[in-house]
Amino acid sequence: MDNIDFDSEWIKDYEEKENEYKKFYKEEVNIIDVIFIYINDDNEIYNVKNFKEYIANSQINYERIIEIIKNYQNNMDIKHKLMGLLNYKIDIDPENIKQLFNYNINPGTLYSIKNINNINFDKTINLLQHLNSLIFIFKVKNTDKNNKNATTRRITLTQKEKKTKRKYT
Repeated sequence: MDNIDFDSEWIKDYEEKENEYKKFYKEEVNIIDVIFIYINDDNEIYNVKNFKEYIANSQINYERIIEIIKNYQNNMDIKHKLMGLLNYKIDIDPENIKQLFNYNINPGTLYSIKNINNINFDKTINLLQHLNSLIFIFKVKNTDKNNKNATTRRITLTQKEKKTKRKYT
């Protein structure tokens, strides 16, 4: 058999061009932005914090969410309670990416989470993965002593005496 030279240069060119577009393909989410919004008694935002969280299998589990809540419910030595949990997911398709840069469409959807369970993220365009967010809204715990719910009312159980007594003859 004759040794035929195979020109593989076109394969290398194709792979190089394909590599340039890799950031526009959908992939599993491995990083999310975690945002904390702190609200005071006057319902005004007084502090915002955020950090990046690395996740596995496009999912943040229940235990990690509870751990985050416990670690960040205190802000400036003030205890807060969780008022809301929101999830912002980027769900734009690669075909619509050009419209995104022309400001014609919104790239994601904001979801309110009612029950805390494992939170899954759909595959996202690699370039936009860092925009997937988990938003915790904390409000200052009410410690007012005049609040009926903040104090315990004492109840005593005694028998009442009858107002009139019977006379027997």
